[in-house]
Amino acid sequence: MKEAFFNIGRLQTLLLAFFIVNPSCGAENLIQWATPDSPPMHINSGPDSGKGFADLSQAYLIRHLTDYQHARWHVDTPRAFFEMRQHDGICYFPVLKTPERETVVLFSHRAMNLPGYRVIVSQDKRKQFDSYLNNSDRVDLEKLRESETLKGGYVLAQPYEGPIASLLNDTKKPLKLTAVPHLSQLQKMLRAGFIDFYLYYPFFAPEGISEDGFLLPFLGLAIEGSPEKVKAYVACSRGPLGQAVITRIDGLLSNNSNWAEFLSPLRSWLSPRDFAAAGSDGSMP
Repeated sequence: MKEAFFNIGRLQTLLLAFFIVNPSCGAENLIQWATPDSPPMHINSGPDSGKGFADLSQAYLIRHLTDYQHARWHVDTPRAFFEMRQHDGICYFPVLKTPERETVVLFSHRAMNLPGYRVIVSQDKRKQFDSYLNNSDRVDLEKLRESETLKGGYVLAQPYEGPIASLLNDTKKPLKLTAVPHLSQLQKMLRAGFIDFYLYYPFFAPEGISEDGFLLPFLGLAIEGSPEKVKAYVACSRGPLGQAVITRIDGLLSNNSNWAEFLSPLRSWLSPRDFAAAGSDGSMP
């Protein structure tokens, strides 16, 4: 059975790659939506496949972009940005804006205001991190990098800055870190005890994230010196098709009612306070 799923996944990738390199094959208006496996943002397998909050916000856009064909592309973040650099007609949500990324893709005007990076830990291992907290109950990465017992992880090709970038770039630190292409891999590694934490955004349903029938009772510990909030945009390839799609999206989301509907899938994954803040910085310039 697993082999069957593998072959289906390979077939989908090959077909999408065929469209990329053969734009004349009836796919001039095909928009490929990159969906890295990253519950609860994008959920690519199991009973909740396609029901992540980014999947649902993306589906809202697709319902209104009726002049285009659309396809979901299960691809990791590094591959997504590589293809966006090479080909038009690829879009991705949510995406953080950086100067480097602005040379590759076009960003929507409006952006969700989301919680920033945290140290994600299992509830049952929370006390192991007490010695790495400062007086404000934030993780001090200068202390954490000296740990010889803890093991952590992070997702490749994310825009890490400040103390997180300093930690990842320190090749002499005792702390052991594993880099993977998909968030779902880190979630499974943490659940299985292969790592003690990972660095990512704290999106959790109140009862925990349901993934393949398991509950993931995780906590997000704030990081000293790391922003409390980050802005997440819709991004598309920097080409005529990508430009046309971004222009349509900007027009759609300039309406406050549409913006509220676009945001609504987040409600189940954020605290009421964080959800209220999600659209607070989303006004048009």
